[in-house]
Amino acid sequence: MKDGFPSAHWVDNTICTQENRIEQGRKMLLNLKNHIKKNAAVICVFLSVVFLFIGCEITHPYYFLQDDNADWYVCSFEHTVRSAFSGELALYNFHQFSGIPHLDKGQSGVLNPMVYLAWILSHALFGHSCAVIEILAFIYSLMGGIAMFYLLKKLKLNEIAAVIGGISWAFNAF
Repeated sequence: MKDGFPSAHWVDNTICTQENRIEQGRKMLLNLKNHIKKNAAVICVFLSVVFLFIGCEITHPYYFLQDDNADWYVCSFEHTVRSAFSGELALYNFHQFSGIPHLDKGQSGVLNPMVYLAWILSHALFGHSCAVIEILAFIYSLMGGIAMFYLLKKLKLNEIAAVIGGISWAFNAF
C-alpha cells in the first residue's frame, strides 16, 4: 500500500499486480522469441538478399543499370508511367523510331504494378528514374527468394536446404 492506495488495480474485472504484469511481459517475450525462431529461416533469406544487394550497390553503383536496362527499359518504364499518370494507356511510344507499338511488346511493363511501385520509390528516394531497375531487381529477387524458400519447405526439404535454395534462386542469372 502506497499513499493509502493498494499497489494493484482492477482491469477487466481482474486484479493486476506487479507480479501479473511481469508474467505478462515474460509471456510476450516468449511469444516473440518463438515467432522469431519460427521465421528465422525467412529472415535469413531476406537479410541475405538485402546484404548482397547492398554489396553490389557499394562496389558498383547502379549495378543493374547496364546495357539494355539503361538503353531501353528505363526509357520504356518512364514512358509507361508518365502515360499512366496522365490518364492514358501507353499503346504506342512515339519517342522511338517515329512510333512503335508499346503495349503489345509485353516487356514495357504497362500492366505490371511493380513498375509503377519501383518508379514511385525511385523518385521518392533518389529524385530520378535511374533507380527503377535497381528497385525492380531488388523486389523481384526478394520475392523470388522467399517464394522459393516456401516452395522448398512445401516440398518437405529441411530448413537449411530451403534457405540455401531460396538464396540461390534469388541470385541465379536467369
